[in-house]
Amino acid sequence: MPSSMDKIFIIDAVNYLFRSYYAIGPMTNKKGVSTSALYGFIRSVKKLINDFSPEQIVCVFDGPDNRASRQKLYSEYKMHRKKAPDDLYPQFEMAFDYCELAGIPALCIEGVEADDTMATIATWAKKKDFETYLCTSDKDLMQMVDDKTFVLNAHKNNELFDEKRVEEFFGIEPKQVLDYLAIVGDQSDNIPGIEGFGPKTATTLLKEFNTLDSIFNNLEKISSERKRDILVQEKEKAYLSKKLATLHLNVDIPKDKDFYQLKEPKKEQLEDFYKEMNFLSLLRDVSDQKKNEEEKLDYQLITSEKELTDLIENLKKEKEIVIDTETSGLNYLLADLVGVGLSVKKEQAFYIPLNGDIDRKIVLTKLKELIENENISFVGHNLKYDYHILLNCGIEIKNISFDTLLASYLINPQNRRHSLDILSLEKFNFTKTPIKDLIGSGKKQISMKDVDLDKISNYCSQDVDYTFRLKELFEKEISDNNLEKVLYDIELPLLKVLAKMERFGIFVDKDMLSIMSEEIQKKLKLIEGE
Repeated sequence: MPSSMDKIFIIDAVNYLFRSYYAIGPMTNKKGVSTSALYGFIRSVKKLINDFSPEQIVCVFDGPDNRASRQKLYSEYKMHRKKAPDDLYPQFEMAFDYCELAGIPALCIEGVEADDTMATIATWAKKKDFETYLCTSDKDLMQMVDDKTFVLNAHKNNELFDEKRVEEFFGIEPKQVLDYLAIVGDQSDNIPGIEGFGPKTATTLLKEFNTLDSIFNNLEKISSERKRDILVQEKEKAYLSKKLATLHLNVDIPKDKDFYQLKEPKKEQLEDFYKEMNFLSLLRDVSDQKKNEEEKLDYQLITSEKELTDLIENLKKEKEIVIDTETSGLNYLLADLVGVGLSVKKEQAFYIPLNGDIDRKIVLTKLKELIENENISFVGHNLKYDYHILLNCGIEIKNISFDTLLASYLINPQNRRHSLDILSLEKFNFTKTPIKDLIGSGKKQISMKDVDLDKISNYCSQDVDYTFRLKELFEKEISDNNLEKVLYDIELPLLKVLAKMERFGIFVDKDMLSIMSEEIQKKLKLIEGE
């Protein structure tokens, strides 16, 4: 990407919102309001800002009654489009509100489509000697590409369309894109184009004659009689299509450079906005999270056999223990056990490494004594994973009394994110140490086996400490919502059943399946015949 002059990034907000709505599954906040498009929009805008660190930026929205001017020319303009889903419309306004809180300039001009506003800003920016990046996947804006104006498709790994790339993609120069659209039309906008003329024909004609005017001025040079006849018949429609596809460059936009300056976010209001929308993964970027150093934490790394023996003997007196495993990977059948975290009260935790100074066999023997004790129950977050990992080492958790992941699903089934990191942030305003801080990512990622013991001890201790805190919180909420039977009589007993099915598979009655298949086929034929 060129870098010698000031840059301005012009974001097609509606394009981002539509793409996000259909790319992300259903999401709602606690009031049941749909938020998937908004969430994807925010993530996309934040990524663009992180990737390019722009000083000038603007999000452009369609204005109210934005189709009116073009529908005066052609009443069918965009009329074939399906009405946007009812739960998408409110997210446009919410996205505009987000921009204000995040310090991102935004424009929504009455009677004007976003494309026209973007094109006008790009024209103004060129005069001000900016490099302009039109952030969209809309091909209409390719007609604006020149030596200082580019189209940036952030949804395709920041694919950049300069003059050369436009020519590679369409087979024509950017200045010919408007005439190209006049010929092929645009189904998404219901621009008719010339009937029967597709991209290949349009490209061939424009390469030979350069412009739409030149094509019609040289009809006798077109060898195909059929194409000549169609062009004669469709001339009026071609020029109508060109008018419809022409971007308006005279929109009344702010012409003060300072308007487009990225500003500081309104942190407190943005934090409240994220909480209202239940965007907990975004909350950590703005909230002043609690640092657990302020608490009197007692996180202990067990480094000697005596410490291990004393700990196990003391824990045998407990009725309930929080447990968490650290492993070499996410595949529960292949991952190696690296260490175990244990906790019996808030602000206290113990981490027992299997790759430290204590012999691994001794650690496993001691853990087996504790975990298979019939008088002790265990609590975890996604305990089925820990159950698998310990079974790999010949240790079975005999009694499971609570799983904070399952409890979170039951209490807030509309939520899509129930990770310990997210819940710790939501419930306690505490940001846990990210796993990437320990093992890195990508090609430089290391195994948990190779992480410094003090770091992994603190990480795992946070896990069991905050699982303990969540258990205290969720236990009451489960009771208040009359969910005890679902959790204790269905979900928790099912945990071990599912784990065994995952480990060993299930038997299938082939004959019964065949009978069921025949019955379903008969029903389908009856339905199809109705």
